[in-house]
Amino acid sequence: MKTVEFFFDYTCPYAYLASTQIEALCARTKSALVWRPMLLGGLFRSIGTATNLAATLHPTKARMLVADQRRWADLWGVPLSVPRPGGYARSVEALRATLVVLARQPAAASAVIHHLYRAHWVTHRDIGDPAILRTVLDEAGVDGSMVIAGIDQRTKAALQSSTDEAARRGAFGAPAMFVGDELYFGQDRLAMLERALGGEPIEPGAGRFVRTDSRPSTIEFFYDPSSPFAYLGSYGVKALAARSGARIIWRPILLGGLFKALGGPTVPLETFSENKQRFVTEDLERWARLWGAPYRWNSQFPVRTLRAQRIAAALCPVEDGGDFGPVERFSTEVFRSVWERDEDPDADETLARCLRASELDRALIDRASDPAVKQSLIDRTQSAMDAGAFGVPTFRVGDALFWGQDRLSLVERALEGWNPPSA
Repeated sequence: MKTVEFFFDYTCPYAYLASTQIEALCARTKSALVWRPMLLGGLFRSIGTATNLAATLHPTKARMLVADQRRWADLWGVPLSVPRPGGYARSVEALRATLVVLARQPAAASAVIHHLYRAHWVTHRDIGDPAILRTVLDEAGVDGSMVIAGIDQRTKAALQSSTDEAARRGAFGAPAMFVGDELYFGQDRLAMLERALGGEPIEPGAGRFVRTDSRPSTIEFFYDPSSPFAYLGSYGVKALAARSGARIIWRPILLGGLFKALGGPTVPLETFSENKQRFVTEDLERWARLWGAPYRWNSQFPVRTLRAQRIAAALCPVEDGGDFGPVERFSTEVFRSVWERDEDPDADETLARCLRASELDRALIDRASDPAVKQSLIDRTQSAMDAGAFGVPTFRVGDALFWGQDRLSLVERALEGWNPPSA
């Protein structure tokens, strides 16, 4: 029997969402579940990450994350209300109390954890207040006063030790789920976790919606081949379009220009902690294996795609009802040049090869210097930012934006008729 260690803190909404699913997942895969409380702020400090991540986010990204949390909750049928009025409560005493229950009354631990999560994320009770904490513990079926009285120096040391262990093993946030040495981070990696445990994952909301003629029929795909996640997203979105009958509208943008306009780092990966960088490297390989995408890291990263994206912009039809075949063929070849063949996508020989493989005229290379084409790419990037995009891949179905190749399961639900909650 395999074991899943679930490192969590009550202050993380994504850990709350994952906590509502992890027990059923372990039951389906006949795996043992070990609850591992940790102090998220302590983890952040130990790996050099800002302890208040929300304060570092651009407002556009912050809104998208709130919408994203509500969407997962909606598809899973889980109550969630964010953000918490008046800020976030301290969770340290609640985590210590959880450790006491795990040590003394392990059979009651699950109920305690779910009651504390619900108090924080549904009924907005301050679990950092000792009186409220005691009441919630009582409601969960344990003696709150006795549990709180049981918090001693050993308990405090155990929480610190668990937090240090999470950092040492590669965690950089919550929920961090380990199967042996393998880390699965986030509620959006539960499907990967279930596959790793030998199960067949149930995608959120699958089977809930009946396809009708009035459902959305197009996916707008905002992309830049400089991103490995956009490369993988191109594989996933084409497979989704094939099985759903949806049409892809290709939206080339300049990712560096988008980052610059938003005032953020032009290479976000370089700002990540070592733990997060290591996970991203492994995560990219997992997605590539999942979708059967040939993939290797580009040795010239960060790669420059300015000329390639200008050519892509020149190939886009004037109207959305036009033929996106040429830009799809060309951009697919550029993606392959970067993430399969380790090439420089802006070199003349690479562009010529991509155009030739796409059955397009080599003269398009010269069009990359045309002022009108340059302005077209600038305008497309601005349009993406105005729509709410802050990275790639970004997908739009109707008025709803989805960021990341790992949100294609949500895109699929939107194509089936789901109306995604907004921020």
